[in-house]
Amino acid sequence: MDWKKLTETLTPYVDKAKEYGKKAAEFAENQIQSTPLFIQTQSEYDNLLVEKRYITIAYLPTDAIANDVRLLSSVWMTRAFMDNATLRFINIQESADLSKNLWLHSPLDMRVRFEGEETFCITDIESLKAWWKSPSYKKETVVAESSSVDPLA
Repeated sequence: MDWKKLTETLTPYVDKAKEYGKKAAEFAENQIQSTPLFIQTQSEYDNLLVEKRYITIAYLPTDAIANDVRLLSSVWMTRAFMDNATLRFINIQESADLSKNLWLHSPLDMRVRFEGEETFCITDIESLKAWWKSPSYKKETVVAESSSVDPLA
Protein backbone atom coordinates (compact mmCIF):
# COMPACT_ATOMS: atom_id res chain seq x y z
CA MET A 1 0.00 0.00 0.00
CA ASP A 2 1.31 3.42 -0.96
CA TRP A 3 1.63 5.62 2.13
CA LYS A 4 1.42 8.87 0.18
CA LYS A 5 -1.81 7.83 -1.53
CA LEU A 6 -3.27 6.76 1.81
CA THR A 7 -2.45 10.10 3.49
CA GLU A 8 -3.88 12.03 0.53
CA THR A 9 -7.07 10.00 0.80
CA LEU A 10 -7.42 10.58 4.56
CA THR A 11 -6.48 14.28 4.63
CA PRO A 12 -10.01 15.62 3.91
CA TYR A 13 -11.42 13.44 6.70
CA VAL A 14 -8.77 14.58 9.17
CA ASP A 15 -9.45 18.22 8.28
CA LYS A 16 -13.19 17.67 8.75
CA ALA A 17 -12.56 16.02 12.14
CA LYS A 18 -10.46 19.02 13.23
CA GLU A 19 -13.26 21.36 12.17
CA TYR A 20 -15.82 19.37 14.18
CA GLY A 21 -13.45 19.35 17.16
CA LYS A 22 -13.20 23.14 17.11
CA LYS A 23 -16.97 23.47 16.88
CA ALA A 24 -17.42 21.06 19.79
CA ALA A 25 -14.91 23.00 21.91
CA GLU A 26 -16.68 26.30 21.17
CA PHE A 27 -20.06 24.78 22.03
CA ALA A 28 -18.73 23.32 25.28
CA GLU A 29 -17.19 26.65 26.26
CA ASN A 30 -20.44 28.50 25.55
CA GLN A 31 -22.33 26.02 27.71
CA ILE A 32 -19.87 26.10 30.61
CA GLN A 33 -19.84 29.91 30.66
CA SER A 34 -23.45 29.85 31.82
CA THR A 35 -22.49 27.83 34.92
CA PRO A 36 -21.26 29.17 38.28
CA LEU A 37 -17.68 28.29 37.24
CA PHE A 38 -17.60 31.58 35.33
CA ILE A 39 -17.89 34.85 37.21
CA GLN A 40 -19.76 37.52 35.32
CA THR A 41 -20.64 40.20 37.88
CA GLN A 42 -18.99 42.05 40.73
CA SER A 43 -21.40 40.52 43.24
CA GLU A 44 -20.41 37.00 42.16
CA TYR A 45 -16.78 37.99 42.66
CA ASP A 46 -17.53 39.54 46.05
CA ASN A 47 -19.06 36.23 47.18
CA LEU A 48 -15.65 34.62 46.67
CA LEU A 49 -14.02 36.94 49.18
CA VAL A 50 -15.26 34.81 52.07
CA GLU A 51 -13.45 31.71 50.76
CA LYS A 52 -10.23 30.75 52.54
CA ARG A 53 -8.38 30.04 49.30
CA TYR A 54 -9.51 30.75 45.81
CA ILE A 55 -8.12 31.21 42.35
CA THR A 56 -9.49 33.29 39.50
CA ILE A 57 -8.28 32.80 35.96
CA ALA A 58 -9.30 35.57 33.60
CA TYR A 59 -8.61 35.17 29.92
CA LEU A 60 -9.47 36.66 26.58
CA PRO A 61 -11.23 33.94 24.54
CA THR A 62 -9.97 35.29 21.22
CA ASP A 63 -6.31 35.02 22.24
CA ALA A 64 -4.17 31.97 21.42
CA ILE A 65 -3.70 31.36 25.15
CA ALA A 66 -7.41 30.56 25.45
CA ASN A 67 -6.89 27.14 23.87
CA ASP A 68 -4.39 26.19 26.58
CA VAL A 69 -6.75 27.44 29.28
CA ARG A 70 -9.66 25.47 27.83
CA LEU A 71 -7.64 22.27 27.57
CA LEU A 72 -6.10 22.48 31.04
CA SER A 73 -9.08 23.88 32.95
CA SER A 74 -10.47 20.45 33.87
CA VAL A 75 -7.09 19.41 35.28
CA TRP A 76 -6.85 22.64 37.25
CA MET A 77 -10.41 22.29 38.57
CA THR A 78 -9.59 18.81 39.83
CA ARG A 79 -6.40 20.04 41.47
CA ALA A 80 -8.19 22.95 43.13
CA PHE A 81 -10.86 20.56 44.42
CA MET A 82 -8.14 18.31 45.90
CA ASP A 83 -6.55 21.37 47.55
CA ASN A 84 -9.92 22.44 48.99
CA ALA A 85 -9.74 25.65 46.95
CA THR A 86 -12.29 27.40 44.79
CA LEU A 87 -11.42 27.97 41.13
CA ARG A 88 -13.42 30.39 39.01
CA PHE A 89 -12.94 31.74 35.50
CA ILE A 90 -13.59 35.16 34.03
CA ASN A 91 -14.16 35.74 30.34
CA ILE A 92 -12.60 39.19 29.89
CA GLN A 93 -14.57 39.87 26.73
CA GLU A 94 -17.97 38.91 28.18
CA SER A 95 -17.44 40.55 31.59
CA ALA A 96 -16.01 43.91 30.57
CA ASP A 97 -17.22 45.83 33.65
CA LEU A 98 -15.84 43.24 36.06
CA SER A 99 -12.56 43.19 34.14
CA LYS A 100 -12.23 46.96 34.52
CA ASN A 101 -13.02 46.79 38.25
CA LEU A 102 -10.39 44.08 38.80
CA TRP A 103 -7.81 45.76 36.56
CA LEU A 104 -7.58 42.84 34.15
CA HIS A 105 -5.63 44.16 31.17
CA SER A 106 -3.61 41.23 29.85
CA PRO A 107 -5.05 38.33 27.81
CA LEU A 108 -4.35 36.05 30.78
CA ASP A 109 -4.47 36.85 34.47
CA MET A 110 -4.46 34.32 37.29
CA ARG A 111 -4.82 35.54 40.86
CA VAL A 112 -4.46 33.41 43.95
CA ARG A 113 -5.88 34.57 47.25
CA PHE A 114 -5.33 33.00 50.65
CA GLU A 115 -7.21 34.18 53.74
CA GLY A 116 -8.27 37.40 52.03
CA GLU A 117 -4.82 38.38 50.77
CA GLU A 118 -3.67 38.16 47.16
CA THR A 119 -0.61 35.93 47.25
CA PHE A 120 0.12 35.40 43.56
CA CYS A 121 -0.66 37.20 40.31
CA ILE A 122 0.47 35.47 37.12
CA THR A 123 0.04 36.85 33.61
CA ASP A 124 1.92 34.42 31.36
CA ILE A 125 0.94 30.88 30.47
CA GLU A 126 4.28 29.22 31.26
CA SER A 127 4.38 30.62 34.81
CA LEU A 128 0.76 29.63 35.26
CA LYS A 129 1.48 26.05 34.18
CA ALA A 130 4.50 25.95 36.51
CA TRP A 131 2.40 27.18 39.45
CA TRP A 132 -0.17 24.44 38.86
CA LYS A 133 2.52 21.76 38.94
CA SER A 134 3.07 22.54 42.62
CA PRO A 135 0.46 25.04 43.84
CA SER A 136 1.31 27.15 46.83
CA TYR A 137 -1.41 29.37 48.26
CA LYS A 138 0.59 31.16 50.91
CA LYS A 139 2.99 33.93 50.00
CA GLU A 140 6.49 32.59 50.34
CA THR A 141 8.69 34.76 52.51
CA VAL A 142 12.43 34.51 52.59
CA VAL A 143 13.94 34.76 56.04
CA ALA A 144 17.30 36.47 55.98
CA GLU A 145 19.96 34.83 58.07
CA SER A 146 21.52 36.99 60.70
CA SER A 147 24.60 36.14 62.70
CA SER A 148 23.27 38.11 65.68
CA VAL A 149 20.12 35.99 66.05
CA ASP A 150 20.39 32.46 67.38
CA PRO A 151 17.66 30.36 65.68
CA LEU A 152 17.67 27.86 68.57
CA ALA A 153 17.19 30.48 71.27
